[in-house]
Amino acid sequence: MSRNTSMPQDDRPAADRGQLRPGERVEVHRDAVVHHLGIVDEAAPHLGVVWIRDAGTGIRKMLRRDEVVLHPCRTERPEHR
Repeated sequence: MSRNTSMPQDDRPAADRGQLRPGERVEVHRDAVVHHLGIVDEAAPHLGVVWIRDAGTGIRKMLRRDEVVLHPCRTERPEHR
């Protein structure tokens, strides 16, 4: 009997799999709408939170990972929307 040991592919963006690094630019989506653009300040996957510096205001924001979806930002310099 053969056993399949391959892991299912995770199609979520790397940013949403807990692989965030300080300095990484991200878009913060909630309900398929971009709510914030910013730079990762600190990530705590074991706590389920990430802190970003909002690109428009410079304010540090704590985000709960179960409430938002994070995508790598594709622009060179994120602008606040």
